[in-house]
Amino acid sequence: MQTNNYDKFPTILPIIFEENFLYPFMISPLFLSDEEEMKAVEYAINENKMIVVGVYKDQKQKEFFDIGIAGTIMRKVTLPDGNIKILFQGLAKVKISKKIHSIPSQVEVDEIIPLTYNKEEVKVLIDLLKNKINTYAKLNRVFPIDLLKTIDTNNDPNRIVDLISSVLKLEKENAYKILNEADVTKRLYMLLEFIQKEIESLKLKKEITKKVNQKIEQNNKNYFLKEQLKAIQQELGDDDRAKEIKKYKKKLKKLKPFISKNGFKEIKKQIQ
Repeated sequence: MQTNNYDKFPTILPIIFEENFLYPFMISPLFLSDEEEMKAVEYAINENKMIVVGVYKDQKQKEFFDIGIAGTIMRKVTLPDGNIKILFQGLAKVKISKKIHSIPSQVEVDEIIPLTYNKEEVKVLIDLLKNKINTYAKLNRVFPIDLLKTIDTNNDPNRIVDLISSVLKLEKENAYKILNEADVTKRLYMLLEFIQKEIESLKLKKEITKKVNQKIEQNNKNYFLKEQLKAIQQELGDDDRAKEIKKYKKKLKKLKPFISKNGFKEIKKQIQ
């Protein structure tokens, strides 16, 4: 499916909102319960229009980011509770210039066209990014093997950035910065910086977890050995002997001020 099957940009399109950013070429199931958004879906289907999926900055204030994904509704299902489920396919990143206040909600958008780039620099950045992703995948298994293969064989730098970003589930502000950038070189640098920080964080967590586990294991071992020693002492009848030694130590402590230093050491040695 291509955007040229629909109205040319800039254009006015219906809009719905999700909790997090989607990405071009993603196929995503979306569940809608808001009446205004369900009408936007009906409008898109009936008028053969794309629909924009945006993200709220503040849902209470109806304040949203000025970036969204325009795409098509592949399927719509009405659920038993009256809500709807749609299968949405992203086609293009769009800049939202303004909202048209009407029912259904519509916005004026224009497509974000990627800038030209230095192929050699981008190739080096992609190679670095793929290496970082392989390192990251070993520390945190969020990347399915099939996706790693797709990333490894893909030659479209913007597609690679979008694929990786979609798996990382970036915070809204970070996702917005990467989506909003039309220069793929800058997008790659941003993603590399983010992944490097994540790798360092994961390594630190792993190191701390290892130390904590080692300490717990040592404490458990010490406790187990002490319990074993108690059991052995009881079996050998050493419990009374231990009490007797403790009694002599107390007596020696009281006598310490009245005997010589050497005498104290010798008596202590004999008790031991």
